Amino acid sequence: MVAIGGCSTSQTPDTSSTNSESLSSESPSPGNALEPEQSETSANTTLAQVKQYEDVPQAFQGVWQADLEQCNSQASETRLEIGPNQIQFYESQGPIKEVVSDGKTTLKVKVELSGEGETWLSEREFQLSEDRNTLSAISDDNAFARYRCS
Repeated sequence: MVAIGGCSTSQTPDTSSTNSESLSSESPSPGNALEPEQSETSANTTLAQVKQYEDVPQAFQGVWQADLEQCNSQASETRLEIGPNQIQFYESQGPIKEVVSDGKTTLKVKVELSGEGETWLSEREFQLSEDRNTLSAISDDNAFARYRCS
């Protein structure tokens, strides 16, 4: 796990997709990386590999779905779209405020989500498969898998 420092805020869960996050695959540009983040890391990631980025690494960007047959549906409750600076779920979306990643398989973001008239800060953690086609949202030791659409 990677910890992100910041102000303590109340978090309201994303009611539309409680365990839904996804990522896309490709390597980030080295110029996008900032200073190394000093925090805990997963067993496959060393501290020196984890860095703070200005944008979400390309490997995690794209459209993700729990069911590949729903890739063309904007109305799917498990749809997740991750852009360089924005994330969009079924009923909430918002700008990504902070990005920490190894650039390959782990991503943690702090995002300002808005939906149904409310706005809140949320931290989301994702794990990308080695083949970069499965993105798992990690929450309290549970994982919710989505598959790359684009």
